[in-house]
Amino acid sequence: QATPDVGKNAATKLAADKDVVGVVGTLNSSVAQSVQPVLADANIVQVSPANTNPSLTQGADFATAPKRTYPTYFRTCTTDSVQGPFAARYLFETAGIKEVATVHDKKTYGQGLVEAFTAEYEKLGGKIVGLDRVAVMAALNIANELLKLRARGQDAQAEVGQRLRIMRERVESALE
Repeated sequence: QATPDVGKNAATKLAADKDVVGVVGTLNSSVAQSVQPVLADANIVQVSPANTNPSLTQGADFATAPKRTYPTYFRTCTTDSVQGPFAARYLFETAGIKEVATVHDKKTYGQGLVEAFTAEYEKLGGKIVGLDRVAVMAALNIANELLKLRARGQDAQAEVGQRLRIMRERVESALE
């Protein structure tokens, strides 16, 4: 379900089981933020293959004063602070795209990645011509968002967040 409350409830059940020593997951940074304290209090190791928010391993002030908050939490993927700037440099320097509209799903992953992308892209001299936020569950509204972005005439569109790419592909198929 990818919701923090559901994740926290599941973590609470796992933490109550004395035989649980580790958890693989969560897949969403916003869920991990709720799960981390529960598992850490029970000294249960958590390894995520997908959480990208830098604060999960480097604390809330990761940009200026990184500090590991939960010693039982690990991830196997890189963070938004690496992925966002990499994508920005690729679009600006390699692809030569100077204007981009961004869309994210209002969740920790999408928002964090857009923020990291935007900071680097603008530092390079790129222009963000639109920032849109769409609720993940508002799949039907994505068509309107895409039409608005196309009307702006930007060079590219950066979509980040759970399910946005799948929704975009479905909408574009329906519009053809």
